[in-house]
Amino acid sequence: MYWLRQSPVHVYEFLLAVRCVERLRFLDYQRLLSADLDADATPSVAALPIATSQRNGPRISREPATSNRRSVIVKVAAVLAIIVLTPLIIFGVTATSGRTISTAAGEWRTEHLPDGSDLRIGPRTEIVVAFTRENRVLKLEHGELLIHVAKNPARPLFVESDLAVARAVGTTLAVSKLDPEITCITVQEGVVVVSARGRPGHTAGHRADSDIITLRAGQQVQVSAVALPVHSVDLRKELAWASGRLIFDTEQLSDAVREFNLRNDTQMKVLNQELARRPIRGMFAANDPMSFAMALQAQGTISIAAAGPHTLLLTSRSDIAGQSRVVR
Repeated sequence: MYWLRQSPVHVYEFLLAVRCVERLRFLDYQRLLSADLDADATPSVAALPIATSQRNGPRISREPATSNRRSVIVKVAAVLAIIVLTPLIIFGVTATSGRTISTAAGEWRTEHLPDGSDLRIGPRTEIVVAFTRENRVLKLEHGELLIHVAKNPARPLFVESDLAVARAVGTTLAVSKLDPEITCITVQEGVVVVSARGRPGHTAGHRADSDIITLRAGQQVQVSAVALPVHSVDLRKELAWASGRLIFDTEQLSDAVREFNLRNDTQMKVLNQELARRPIRGMFAANDPMSFAMALQAQGTISIAAAGPHTLLLTSRSDIAGQSRVVR
């Protein structure tokens, strides 16, 4: 019953097939036969099953005819089930094998996988879905995703990058690779086991105990070539990107600009080093860097200059001279 466990959709289709079989059992098979007879022809008595018997005459059993009808109905139902279910089985096994999901700059996407898991995918993300009978594997090439994992202890879900592997069963976690040198794993719900891969000092196929850690809800690890630091995080802030928002709490302006630039075509540049260190607080639409820049300008100390259709220059008002035209 492996196929049934893959997805609620499979269970639904199976129940439809069962319902079809049940309905076929109650069909009047004699009508199906008589519909093929010539309307002008009179079938012989011997050609038709006897439905009743005279009160005083010998009783004729209908069991052989009923048995034959049921046998034919079961065979027809089996053929119908094969026709209906075979494409679904093939689709369930192969449709997600090697499938690539990608998003463009400024694009958020939600995907529902056949196993019942849900993905929330951020901009500039590429994922390869590689499901097998034993495991469910998502390979994150770059970008970010939030995963609501359908529970199946016998078939865990692995999220892989070139730096780390996260193993999850019935949990919610986010995995990001916005920086090619860092894979960040955040657990929103449940427990996730994370192992580092390709770290210096370890031969291929071998891992040190320090390279395997367990994360619980509210914890995050950033896997790099240097260390595996585990720390607690504000989930509302860390996972705000999944709902199309960015939340900053005294981050430097340069860090906030980087978060916008990673997700959008429009790129912002901070021209003043002192301005780049300015703390930023607030919640902003992740796909609208212009609104973010306009909010900073409204505070009175920052000016925005346009340098092309997809570039915004952020500078102090005292430095605006000599830059491109001011955006108003």
